[in-house]
Amino acid sequence: MIEINKVEDIVFRLISEFSYSEKEARQAAQDLLKSDPKVKGAFDVWWDTGVFDDALECEGYTLDKLIKEHSLMPVAAFLTLDWLIKEPEKAKRFLEKGYDMII
Repeated sequence: MIEINKVEDIVFRLISEFSYSEKEARQAAQDLLKSDPKVKGAFDVWWDTGVFDDALECEGYTLDKLIKEHSLMPVAAFLTLDWLIKEPEKAKRFLEKGYDMII
């Protein structure tokens, strides 16, 4: 079961500190709270301390690599690692193919 107060805390902070829309923030919060326990644990540490878990890795990808080489924001990097755990082939194809970025 998703903790309602935790969702609201995450949503508020994603909007206020990371410029997410309310819809994006709510979806990200729900996805994060349903993520793999390793990802959720690493997210919780980062959320509270700002420190990334360097040991968290899946299919050759780490949070740092996703942020630096794929230009992902931290929350997107956590969600991408979760995707790599749950659907590795599909996620790797997406990352290897790349995507267009509009700035």
